[in-house]
Amino acid sequence: MRKNLTGIKFFAVTARGGHVGGTKFYYPATFGVKSTSASEAAAITRALGRVKHHHKHAIISCREVTRDEYLQIIKANSVNPYFNAENKQQQDLYADEIYSLVCEEEPEPDYRTDDAFSKKSVYAGKNKIRKPKSWGRMMEYDDVD
Repeated sequence: MRKNLTGIKFFAVTARGGHVGGTKFYYPATFGVKSTSASEAAAITRALGRVKHHHKHAIISCREVTRDEYLQIIKANSVNPYFNAENKQQQDLYADEIYSLVCEEEPEPDYRTDDAFSKKSVYAGKNKIRKPKSWGRMMEYDDVD
C-alpha cells in the first residue's frame, strides 16, 4: 500500500460492537481509521463508541486499505442505522437490519487444570484422604475382587 509523506496509513478495523442484546452477542462493525501502524489503529478503534472496550477479543481484524476503500467505509458507516441510533428506541426501528448481522460469542475455552477444580478436601468416612486421585484409583481395584 502507498503511504503519504507523513507516514499516515489507512486501515479497516473490524471490531465487536456492543448494545445488541447482552454480553453473549456482538455486531461485527468495520471502522475506517487513519494511523501510523496497525496496533495503533486497533487501539484507536477500541476507544471508539459502540465497541466492546473491555472485551479480551474486541478487535476481530485489522488490515491496511487504500484511501478510496477508507472513504467507502466512512460513507457506509454514515448511513448504517447501527451507528446512527442514539437510543434503544431508534435502534429498534431498524431491528431487522441490525439484528440480522448480530453474531453470538464463542464460549471461552477453560484452560484451568484439574488441580484448580479439586481444592475440596476428600473424606472416606471421617478420615481425610491426602491424595484423592491415587486413592480413587486404588478404590477401583479394590472393588474388582
